[in-house]
Amino acid sequence: MAWRQINEYGIRIDYRTYDSPGLGPWRRQHSGITARRGLWEVHQDPYDLSQVFVRTPDAWVTVPWTHLPMISAPFADFTWRPARKLTAQAGRDDTSETDNDAGGGGQLAAVVPFGVFDADAEASRW
Repeated sequence: MAWRQINEYGIRIDYRTYDSPGLGPWRRQHSGITARRGLWEVHQDPYDLSQVFVRTPDAWVTVPWTHLPMISAPFADFTWRPARKLTAQAGRDDTSETDNDAGGGGQLAAVVPFGVFDADAEASRW
């Protein structure tokens, strides 16, 4: 669980931005929880960083990661953190969600596929 402010851009956790139209009425608003300085209660599944859940006075709001369409495989906290570390060690912006180095003119690295379990292919080996 984390406590975050709901800003105009949404919610930021560990250099990832999450946003949803469902956050509209709560943007830049005090949560009413003075013990937490007006921040909002946010939950995330460490094995699925594709979304977070924000507790509002009305209901829980599911809020997706803004760059979710860029990925094609599940990702978890234990894969996100080493990726950020490798990015920093390479001298690139480890605070960027996409690390696209806009305007950097550098050569893009080769994409290494993340092996996703294929049930059909596995079943054909039985």
